[in-house]
Amino acid sequence: MRSARNLVAAACLGLACGGGDASDGGPCTGAECSPTDAGDGCPEGLALDREAGACVDVAPEDDCPPGSAPFLGSRTCQPVGWSCAAPYEKDPAGWGCRPTLASACGPGTLETFGATSCKPVGDCDAPFPPPGAAFIVDATLAAEDATHKRSVFDAVAAARPGDVVAIMPGEYVEDVDVASANVSIVGKCAAQVTLKNPGDRRAGILVDGVRGVRIRGLTLTGHMSGVLVKGGGEATLEDSLVTKNRYMGVYAAESGSRIRVARSRIDDVVPDADRFGWGAAAQLGAAVELEDVVVSAATGYGIVAANAGSSATVRRTVVRGTRLDVSGTFATGLGLSQGSSSDVDGLLVEEARGIGVMASAAKLTGAHLVVLHTTKSAGPGRGLQVSKGGSAVLAESYVATSDEANVLVLEPKSSATITKSVVAGDPSGDRTRAAHGVRIALGASLDIAASALVSNVEVGLAVQDPGTRATVDGVLVRDTLSLREGTSDQRGVGVGVAYGAVLDMKRSVVERNEYAGVLVSRTDDDALSTATITSTLVRRTRALGETGIGGRGVEVSRGAAATLDGCAITENREVSLLVGLDGASLAVRRSIVRDTEQNAEQTFGHGILGSAGASLVVDGSWLIGHPGVGLTAAGAAATVSGSLVARCAVGVHTQDGSELQVAPTVPDAPRPPDVVISDDTRFVDNATRVGSGQIPIPELFAPAARAKP
Repeated sequence: MRSARNLVAAACLGLACGGGDASDGGPCTGAECSPTDAGDGCPEGLALDREAGACVDVAPEDDCPPGSAPFLGSRTCQPVGWSCAAPYEKDPAGWGCRPTLASACGPGTLETFGATSCKPVGDCDAPFPPPGAAFIVDATLAAEDATHKRSVFDAVAAARPGDVVAIMPGEYVEDVDVASANVSIVGKCAAQVTLKNPGDRRAGILVDGVRGVRIRGLTLTGHMSGVLVKGGGEATLEDSLVTKNRYMGVYAAESGSRIRVARSRIDDVVPDADRFGWGAAAQLGAAVELEDVVVSAATGYGIVAANAGSSATVRRTVVRGTRLDVSGTFATGLGLSQGSSSDVDGLLVEEARGIGVMASAAKLTGAHLVVLHTTKSAGPGRGLQVSKGGSAVLAESYVATSDEANVLVLEPKSSATITKSVVAGDPSGDRTRAAHGVRIALGASLDIAASALVSNVEVGLAVQDPGTRATVDGVLVRDTLSLREGTSDQRGVGVGVAYGAVLDMKRSVVERNEYAGVLVSRTDDDALSTATITSTLVRRTRALGETGIGGRGVEVSRGAAATLDGCAITENREVSLLVGLDGASLAVRRSIVRDTEQNAEQTFGHGILGSAGASLVVDGSWLIGHPGVGLTAAGAAATVSGSLVARCAVGVHTQDGSELQVAPTVPDAPRPPDVVISDDTRFVDNATRVGSGQIPIPELFAPAARAKP
């Protein structure tokens, strides 16, 4: 390149459209006044405005209603997140879906997805006994014969493969062992037939090594596990109540064992000798399957799968009211660990204490997972946690109103893939809980698409630590709140990248967050925090309550780096784009930065500002409508090429050692202390083209201590 020439006065900056004096005339019009990448070359989501001579954002002007977002490229609001369909309905908060359910149902009845009234467990009016029953059990019999027994145990012991054992109404104080395959044990209905523990430490029904066992129409109570399947056995429990048992409600143990539970209720499981108290469990390579089941008031875990090869298949199931484990440290709805897996299609976990759903060194897959109101009254208060190399792949799910973090993914090889989902804070605006939306940390990874992160506290999406990566596509991050209203600490950030993490975001919307839309900060000693943001709208960031601080679109600081390409940064406050401290760098390419608002004291209102040793590249971009300075360099190095600065109070300003130059071309990289502006950059309709003197510079964010995992 040819040598740059110093700009010694505003009059030397001859960068007017068509060779005229743009600062004195009207707006430059026509395609010839747009940057080199305009016209048909406008980036995705932007369109040529010939009057403005710029590629401008195409998006709805008004805020979009819940369930939709103002994605670039459309004048109408577009759906985002989970679109509800039966048996799900819109959450009253307006975001996310939850199953249509009756209110908490009483004894003998069941909440069922899609129904607003409680349903009885089983049908007490159905004809009974079933035709062809091989044995009929009736505790009131005066005398027994070959096919009529007083004892369920005796009838089942005598049954042969394929036999049906019918149990008449009554209470039977006994345990039952099933030794023959394909035996059916059928009570008239759960409300009328009870199998009660006689005072021993045995399962209500034990299926050991035999398969094809069917159990229906019973209440099982007081046992050491209501139903236990082991030794590779297989059983189905239907239309039954499992209540007030010890150790486990239903339990499958050992490789090849399987228990399926349908249209049943598991209530009030308590520990035995300070052990367990879980609702439904599979361990040591076994499988548990739940369909149309309610698990309430279990202890420690509602549903568990543990150990390699163990699995939990869950369909249209409710887990609520899980009680603290015997140590008083956690109460988890669904817990997966040690190489287990779970396939979910319809699961509501409410009011867990500690962690709602956990995948620790385990795999969670599915859809229609709803986790609400996880509290930290004992444990940490996380809605969904993936850790120790575990994974979660979820679609059309909703995690909301947790105390600490709605979704947390941490540690190397842990990952989450989330699509068409919603992660939300308290819609009432409760700021008392540091409820991050999604936090990825300690080397984990996230792929999230077509989803909404709304009304969370402190950070909507937090990506932190070396090796941590997040890929974001078509996501709305909106209305993130600061932790304490009216203070300047623990501010609300839509998307935060720190401590060596990497973010790749495209086709997304970050709006109405409190303090900063995107914050890229805090480089780790061994890794660089970076963000690549493409075709994304960042707009209408709000200030911090009464303090009036912040409202910035994108802030890059403390050695971090970010690139914006084809983005629209609009209607933010104080500064739309701010970069500074410790060699931080920002590249802005083919993007529009417009209409920054001043703060409550009517100061700032700048488009792009580089400060304190930062590096800034602006290429083929449009800086329009800033009541402060379009481009400021205060101790920063910068290059500006092929761009437009229009309708600003001041076009460009330098101070604190930055030196303004103009040249036919710009260097490949900024060189301190130079601010080099190319000949093909145009300054149009600014009140002043080049500022002078010292102007106030907003302070960069001073982040709080690193969030604990």
